[in-house]
Amino acid sequence: MLNQFSYAGITDKGLKREKNEDSWKADPELGLFVVSDGIGGEFAGDIASGIVTETLPELVREIIPKDRDILQDKIKRQLIKKISQLSNLIADKTEDQPGLTGMGATLVCAIIADHKMLVANMGDSRAYLLRDHDFRQLTKDHNLSQLLFDEGAITEEEFKYHPSKNRLIRFMGMPSPPIPEAKDFNLMSGDRVLLCSDGVTNMIDDDDLSKILSDKKKTPQEICDEIVKVSNWAGGLDNITAIVILIN
Repeated sequence: MLNQFSYAGITDKGLKREKNEDSWKADPELGLFVVSDGIGGEFAGDIASGIVTETLPELVREIIPKDRDILQDKIKRQLIKKISQLSNLIADKTEDQPGLTGMGATLVCAIIADHKMLVANMGDSRAYLLRDHDFRQLTKDHNLSQLLFDEGAITEEEFKYHPSKNRLIRFMGMPSPPIPEAKDFNLMSGDRVLLCSDGVTNMIDDDDLSKILSDKKKTPQEICDEIVKVSNWAGGLDNITAIVILIN
């Protein structure tokens, strides 16, 4: 497993927030990478994101088969089930707990094995894939502006700056039944995967993210450092978290 990829992760408070409510986790033995962005502000978003990143590896360990075939439909269904269980666990923790009402978090995670990848998400933290010069978003935001765009109610340009971008319709800890989304992908040597919170994507557009990720002279850690630097140059309005994975 260890020679299939190299990676680095980083989180930064940004320039405007009083505390960092983002979390990230990497478990190279599992091939698991997780980014979570706490939501709810004063409602302990940092607690929620911490629960996501610390608990998900334990749950994933229960479902990964010995043959490491992560693209089985069974594994995808089991991952969705485990994420749903974790979301309900967070929701249960908020009941009758002063200061925790409204606590929640986003989730984007990737499981990588044998040049295959399973990506799952809830909320607006994203996964991207760079292959040669092709940079594409692998996840779809679970927010109101994405819903309006999908229904044709707003244009692509309006979508980029729509005030409902911050109104999530799916997230970890949501009071209604959770609906995680999971997709599988084949990987190639030289591919670069980025997982990040919206503190990155709201500050850096896709073209600039692609340029940063394309720099083959930089290590994963140097790319992470550059993402934080550019996000803060652009205003650093939110917490900034990124994981960069290079496929060998």
